[in-house]
Amino acid sequence: MIRPMEEKDVAAAVEINVTEFGSDRAFAEKKFATAFAGSAASFAAEEDGKVVGYVIALPKPLSWTPGTAYIQLLGVRRDQRGKGLGDSLMEGCLEELREKGFKNVEIVVPVERQAALGLYRKYGFRTADYKLKKKL
Repeated sequence: MIRPMEEKDVAAAVEINVTEFGSDRAFAEKKFATAFAGSAASFAAEEDGKVVGYVIALPKPLSWTPGTAYIQLLGVRRDQRGKGLGDSLMEGCLEELREKGFKNVEIVVPVERQAALGLYRKYGFRTADYKLKKKL
């Protein structure tokens, strides 16, 4: 079941992020709390009363393109993948953003997350920019 995310879901979403993606817990707690508080759209995937996935989108600040949102966080527990939860989360998020008047949505995907890249392309996301990084 996909439903609007509630504040009580943030801890479970953090746990998924730490467990599945190796995020630092303190960093993830701060990032999720901040993102949820300022979200334009946020949904939780629930199975047997437990949060097993999440998506949080924010208005993109200082965008060159007004009306742009940014999908900051999206994740599904590994044992729940392949059940269409990523699709349902994406559909709910995009619909909510449309209803709120957003015209564009962006997301940054790490190169190693090819499955996620496939999901985003399925929903019409295309490469628009390159982000270059250098360690100092």
